[in-house]
Amino acid sequence: MLNKTELESRLSQISDKIEYYDNERIYLREYVLMLANGYKLKINFPQSSVAHMLGVNTNYLNSTRLFGSKNSYELLKEMCDNEYRLYNSIKDGIISENQLFSQHIDKKISSFVANLKINIYNLEVACKYKKERTFNNGNDSYDFDYALVKQNEDREIFMLGLVQNPNGMYVPMTNQYFVNQEEADSKFQQILKDQSITLATGVQALGFNSFYLTAAAKQGKASNLEEYARKYGAIVDVSSDYKWILSKFKEGLIQGGQVNVEHAAIISSCMLNAKFISPEDFELDDFSKLNPNLVKIIMGYNDFLSNNSLGNNSENRESYSSLHNEVIELRKLKKELTSSNNELTESNIQLTDKNVELEEQLGKYKEKIKKINEISTL
Repeated sequence: MLNKTELESRLSQISDKIEYYDNERIYLREYVLMLANGYKLKINFPQSSVAHMLGVNTNYLNSTRLFGSKNSYELLKEMCDNEYRLYNSIKDGIISENQLFSQHIDKKISSFVANLKINIYNLEVACKYKKERTFNNGNDSYDFDYALVKQNEDREIFMLGLVQNPNGMYVPMTNQYFVNQEEADSKFQQILKDQSITLATGVQALGFNSFYLTAAAKQGKASNLEEYARKYGAIVDVSSDYKWILSKFKEGLIQGGQVNVEHAAIISSCMLNAKFISPEDFELDDFSKLNPNLVKIIMGYNDFLSNNSLGNNSENRESYSSLHNEVIELRKLKKELTSSNNELTESNIQLTDKNVELEEQLGKYKEKIKKINEISTL
């Protein structure tokens, strides 16, 4: 049980966060977060979410009737304003400290400000979480619909879990801070495996300007996203971010020689229709004659489609690019065999011609021998 001084310190910290929320709430009412999978998250931080984000169970507090019947935010303030009454109620067994406060309350309090604002510059991953995908891999399931992973300049890692309400708005339901990379790894291996992860590319706070990542920033974050996917077994989805795709085309123009406009149009058309991109689309036998940067885009995009179409069973799953490489090797082997066969065929033709020539010479020799025999009998 917390002693009186410890309880006072905790309530003081909570009061500071409430004051911060009150002073900053005009900026925190609503965000629209633009994602690279084409989805827009409308996010709101209502008063009713504050207690939960801070690790205080106001539903339990309300059930005790210690401070009467009030809404979640009012109860939170009432609790902080009546620390002496709360302490005596806990000491006398009227209130259960373990039911009132989360076992992770200190970390929730410390991460409250970081998770209260949406900043695309420190947002690493947006995960569209589906419970049913955890049933296949045996991991624990969670109740949020989206998870946002952030990392600040000090390399501290945070996660905000969002749930969609009946109005289509996403509101916080979990607020987490990881004290080290090992703790984050343990959690993300549970949450991100077989889930679809994407980038946040832009954000607009209600009534304020929008902010978007530059092409260079997107490419840097795309690299980080791929690392998350590799490390935790997630599926990357940036298929609808056409600005990101176009920036790759631009990169191809600068670094990899000219990009054929028709080739770019074919790729865009396939992506719009969620269709695999094959060499036949370009009237080619393989991708070797395409710009190398475009080939990278094609392979990444086809891998994304193949992962989704094959479902969540990631065991022994072969990507499109690995299968494509096998096809290239088989085509190379076929070409070599065809070449060898052609050489053998050519050799056979030459031998046949030589045989005809020898047969003709043999015929001439036989004719000469016949004439000699006729002369010798005279």
